[in-house]
Amino acid sequence: MTEFAGLVRLDDLRVDPASIDRLTRAVHGAGRPVRWQPDPSCFFVEARVEGEPLPSQPDDDTAILADVWLEAPGDAARALGLNRAIADRALVTAACASWGAEAAADRLPGALALAHWDGRARRLTLARDAFGDRPLYYVETPALILFATTLQAMLAMPETPRELDETVIADTLARALRDPERTIYRHIRRVPPGGSVTFERGRCKVGRWYGRERIARVRFRRDEDYVEAARALLDAAVAARLPRDGGCATTLSGGFDSAGVTATAAQLLNGERLPVFTRLADAEHCRIEGDEARLAALLVQRHPNIDWHVIDRDDPAASGFDPDRDARARLVPRMAALNGPWFESLYLAVGRHGATRLLNGGTGNMTLSYEGRADAIGALRHGRIGDACREIGGAARRGGRSLPRAAAAALFQGIAPRSLRRWRTRLRDGRLAWLRHSMLAPDFLDALDYADHARTLGHDIPFEPEGDSIDYRLRMLQSQGTADMQGFVRRRWRFDLLDPYRDRRLAEFCLGIPDEQHRQGGEGRRLARRVLADRVPAETLARQGRGRQASDWFALPSGRREEMAEAVDRIARSPLASRVLDVPRMRVLLDTWPRDGETASQARHGSALQRGIAMGAFLRWHEGRND
Repeated sequence: MTEFAGLVRLDDLRVDPASIDRLTRAVHGAGRPVRWQPDPSCFFVEARVEGEPLPSQPDDDTAILADVWLEAPGDAARALGLNRAIADRALVTAACASWGAEAAADRLPGALALAHWDGRARRLTLARDAFGDRPLYYVETPALILFATTLQAMLAMPETPRELDETVIADTLARALRDPERTIYRHIRRVPPGGSVTFERGRCKVGRWYGRERIARVRFRRDEDYVEAARALLDAAVAARLPRDGGCATTLSGGFDSAGVTATAAQLLNGERLPVFTRLADAEHCRIEGDEARLAALLVQRHPNIDWHVIDRDDPAASGFDPDRDARARLVPRMAALNGPWFESLYLAVGRHGATRLLNGGTGNMTLSYEGRADAIGALRHGRIGDACREIGGAARRGGRSLPRAAAAALFQGIAPRSLRRWRTRLRDGRLAWLRHSMLAPDFLDALDYADHARTLGHDIPFEPEGDSIDYRLRMLQSQGTADMQGFVRRRWRFDLLDPYRDRRLAEFCLGIPDEQHRQGGEGRRLARRVLADRVPAETLARQGRGRQASDWFALPSGRREEMAEAVDRIARSPLASRVLDVPRMRVLLDTWPRDGETASQARHGSALQRGIAMGAFLRWHEGRND
């Protein structure tokens, strides 16, 4: 991965030496930074990966900066008329020269953030890949344009305004699918995923070249054709992410997604050793891990070239619970405050092993292993009475309800207008439904008119987004919840994290096929069960739940109760944090802490409380408080 940054003055003044020095020091890389200054009013810097060749520029008036990893560089080279293998970075330069910056981002599938400066036209173009896998930020003021691939570089510059966006704060805690262009800093914007931002002659133009309209319908005659096509695409996605010189590892749980990646990598390596890492609950808190460990072991036994590393306790070198330190290091609130530290012990083990690339299955549930939407009414409309009965029966079993009640719920969900469902949600959860799964203060939401905002965002009914499954999954794939962490992650770990399920070819296929390929007759994840049958044990594929992250969730916060109480006390002393968060409710949760996980609420005692504490620490850091 490569970090880059740049500054273009709009007043034609010279970029001062202090800004050049500050921006150069703000980009992080193992190699020596490369700097360009086509004219005195602009400056660009790229921190190369050690060992990479010095990137070339087309001419003295042009600068092209890129953070890039391509899925199919050979295809790109052929499309450009290049018959030899060249580095991804050089392919970006050639593509920009031949196609232009925005078209290059579109026609080079993979992870890409690029900046293209045309000195003759005084035009700056910033662009990102379809799913926004590589971050790219910018700030525009009357005097300058500043851009960078990390918040660390953006906030290192005094020209960057630091005012917070309180609506984004609320969206973050309410777990809304947020506008991917807005960050928690009001004036720092993201280049949209699958889009570009162009600055020319005092104007700023934001464009989106990738959206729902780019998802082509995929229709085959036989069910087996979908399986064969998806299997080939999964093989290609994993193969593209296996380093040519080794150094690859994978994560493994008892679920579909990591098992699919691990098994595919093991097959493709043809006997070459594959380090595989599994994180289990601490032995003294093990409650439900037996099945998780057993299913992972079954896959390991099936592939003899796997070297299995099991981490079942916290690493002494792990950083532990310190929300104030997390806020300082990340510059954004750490919303994975519960399972993030849990995974740190796994990442430490991966780092000690010397892996340079770690494959995971983070977004498989939006692509290959998508559950599908239970739609009994839709099945009835199409005459599939048996499917409708199976959907209702499954819902009754999962919810512990009678068949008539489950049928009534399915009928209401299937035919009631959204306004009526919104009324029912308000009747059940109160006027501010988002309080059920967050520690937001009611007065803070009222001051923002959050109910109106949530309606425009499609979050008026929490966790029931508007639109069909393709809209929802594409929004999830383009969501930027973890992108802001990449600057910290690059500085913390020496390996790259890649997810084969984000492969554009595989993702577009899984989005474009008929819904019944994902769910039929009450059976969810139908595509994944069939595709993975040749490489993943049948017991794993028969599973109805998902692989678990931080499954000893109750033990984790229980061991931090004293520290959490102190963190809430610090939040109470912060004017900003105590306005955003419901401190009395947080204290009640801590004062009435359950005796065991069976009586605790993972939504409240786990996720909501931990996210609230993390947000409070971030707001205190932003205020400059150290009490």
